[in-house]
Amino acid sequence: MIRATPSQTFSPLATSFSPRALARAVAVAVGVACAVPAAASFVQIGPTGPGGSVTSIAGAKYRLASTNFDQSLDAGGGTSSSANFISAELGNGTALNGRTYAFSFQNIAGEGLVFRMSSGNQISTLAWGSFAFSQITPGTGTSVSVINGETVPSAYNAINLAARGGTGSATSFMSFSDLTFSSSLAQFGAFSNGTATTASGVIDQWLVAGPGVNLASFNWALTGTLNGSGASNGGENVRFVMDLKDVAVVPAPATLPLFVSGLLLAGAFARRVRRVATA
Repeated sequence: MIRATPSQTFSPLATSFSPRALARAVAVAVGVACAVPAAASFVQIGPTGPGGSVTSIAGAKYRLASTNFDQSLDAGGGTSSSANFISAELGNGTALNGRTYAFSFQNIAGEGLVFRMSSGNQISTLAWGSFAFSQITPGTGTSVSVINGETVPSAYNAINLAARGGTGSATSFMSFSDLTFSSSLAQFGAFSNGTATTASGVIDQWLVAGPGVNLASFNWALTGTLNGSGASNGGENVRFVMDLKDVAVVPAPATLPLFVSGLLLAGAFARRVRRVATA
């Protein structure tokens, strides 16, 4: 506690902070403000997609299908053309209903993309790139260097996650949880857990990189847990998709207002220091 004596002129700011203390406070304020990463070194995560043009580059998908494939990795544009993707069948509709899968969608910079799903002893891996399949085991699966004549994409700046819970059946759903993005990039925002149903429609979440960031140049991994039911609705009606996108509009970091406020506070402290020092 600061006590004023009769010989002191009591001013809360002047008596609480010496010029030296104010200088230290300025340094701290500037340090906090400057701790916000540069605009080009971050990813922003949230439910709202970017504006402007969006181009699909590649995609990974888990769907509940009574027949045919359940897991796929495509060269952009989805799985409407059989030449545009590689795939794996994880089980029939009865087996997949209510089964929980852990997934990992990974980029190995300069090499390629790996999409792995596991449930108990079942591990299925799809890989697209220049690496040998022995590098991405355990499990069974497929590894290719090209899809539909295309090598693994070398430039994209966004990932769109979309869950669909089916149509026509109130009991169908696709639940997603523990969604995590791991990389060396600073991260603002976080993914949400949720369940897509026939009533909810498609649930979207977005990860968009800052200006100038090419996600293909970084090692990153997107992981989480999926559980769906309602394979009788058809393969595309109950699904979870992760699409790599190239977007024209990129966000400012969510902490930019804090950064600006820190600079303004630092400036106010600096002006007060000068006034007190010269008084």
